[in-house]
Amino acid sequence: MGNGFKKGLKRMITFTVAGAMIIQSSFAGFAPYERTYANDVNELEEKSQVIQVDDTVSVTVSSEEPYAYFSFTPEETNEYFFYSTGDCDTYCDLYDSDGETISYNDDGGEGNNFRLNVVLSEGTTYYFGARQYYSGAEADFSVTLEKSDEFNVYAVGYESSGSYVNMTVDPLADLNLEVGVCNPSSAENIQYSWSVDGEVVSTTNTFNIEDIDSDKYVACSVTDSGTDTTREIDYNIDVYNEFSAWAINPDDETDTEKDNLNVNVPLGNTATLSVGVSAKVTSSISYKWMDSNSWTELGDTDDTYVIDNVSASKTYVCEVNDGFGSSHDIYFNVIANSFKAYATDSEEKETSLTITVNPGEEDIELAVTVEADDTSLLTSKWYKMAVKLQQKKINLKSMLILMRN
Repeated sequence: MGNGFKKGLKRMITFTVAGAMIIQSSFAGFAPYERTYANDVNELEEKSQVIQVDDTVSVTVSSEEPYAYFSFTPEETNEYFFYSTGDCDTYCDLYDSDGETISYNDDGGEGNNFRLNVVLSEGTTYYFGARQYYSGAEADFSVTLEKSDEFNVYAVGYESSGSYVNMTVDPLADLNLEVGVCNPSSAENIQYSWSVDGEVVSTTNTFNIEDIDSDKYVACSVTDSGTDTTREIDYNIDVYNEFSAWAINPDDETDTEKDNLNVNVPLGNTATLSVGVSAKVTSSISYKWMDSNSWTELGDTDDTYVIDNVSASKTYVCEVNDGFGSSHDIYFNVIANSFKAYATDSEEKETSLTITVNPGEEDIELAVTVEADDTSLLTSKWYKMAVKLQQKKINLKSMLILMRN
């Protein structure tokens, strides 16, 4: 079976029918394997056999024993290669000493074999789990563990992350970044160059960042002048303030989910709009109030905006910024002269009502109920929109009532 076709089988195929119905199918006998790996590190340790550098071990897996586990404790921090050989489509997981998955590989080797290239720390026990990609019949393959003899670099504390490290930190946190090297020609030949957002800031193997107040991209380029080889570690540092903002609802101040609030205010009264916030660090939070129609700034920079003598309905927005790169827009719809009109006899205060009458009845009374803070300016118009459905039958449902304030 060709590799390109078989790769397609690894994913469930989805067909869209008539834009609405979804039909999903997979080929019988090629269902993706449902993981049944060890539940905890003690079970993982019990099921593992020790493997050493340059060992090649024959593996047999089946539906009853789908995983073959191996434990390895490096004698030195270095890059190691764990790979399979054979005719099977294989897959590998790497677990740390607590049994947590920290890396994996599928088809990184020859054909459909896995090959996991990873830096492992001296004195730390790791576990490899090797299996077929698909569940089913018994399969035989071999696994090999090798150690690299080439120059390489790694992020200390993030050895298995490879050359790209994603980090999330609290606002104003301090970071001490360190890069280690494997197999240098000599320590004297190693040169470091740290840069933050493209600007060189240090030439040692460590770099300290204090009071981090925004997301940063940090790179460390390491050169072995003895072999004229350069490797790089990239750090993507995200500041996470657990920041949220919401419109304070006077009727329910425990509600912290609204970012759009209707505020009913009688004409001539005062409207008070308030924003609530939550964050790890609140000292840098700022507020900017605006008219949402024109986005004109209103000048207020507090968490509360007061509108005296409300004369018309209008929408206001408060842009809340946490000072660390996150912001929320909170909308307040100030509704002057709260107004509602509905068919008087409707059970749910509906704006549409069906009335059934007998032929020959002369008097039909249609009524509208109006609720408003100020009814002095209300006007009304009635429109008759009768439609002949059958002889001598009139549909009164089509009677439209328009109320205008």
